[in-house]
Amino acid sequence: MAKVLIVEDYDPDVRQCVKLFREIGIDSLQVLTGAAQAMDYLESIIEGSVETPLLIVLDLILGNDSGFEIIRRWKASAKLRDIRLIVWTQVESKTERELCQMFGVSACVLKADGPPALLEAVSHLRVS
Repeated sequence: MAKVLIVEDYDPDVRQCVKLFREIGIDSLQVLTGAAQAMDYLESIIEGSVETPLLIVLDLILGNDSGFEIIRRWKASAKLRDIRLIVWTQVESKTERELCQMFGVSACVLKADGPPALLEAVSHLRVS
């Protein structure tokens, strides 16, 4: 079972995120690099063909796609909405942060704040 689902398309950020989780003892990771893959994975969770992760770490910019589509799907399903979701993004817009709050994401972390900020958000959720 993947304890953490990482949805990120930028390879350096994927490596940084994976390294962070491994440093805190979480090796059970599933990395998806596109919105279509992520949507398919969420459907698989709903269908019960894959186990439910404890946490989703999501970038808002996935090539030409928006992470908000994934957030909308997550919010719309009772089975998915119980999964904690951290948005980890370079988007610094107040509007995007407000949308994240409106959708009920667990945390919105700016990539510019570095791995310590992501680690702090994960620690507050007690994912292990």
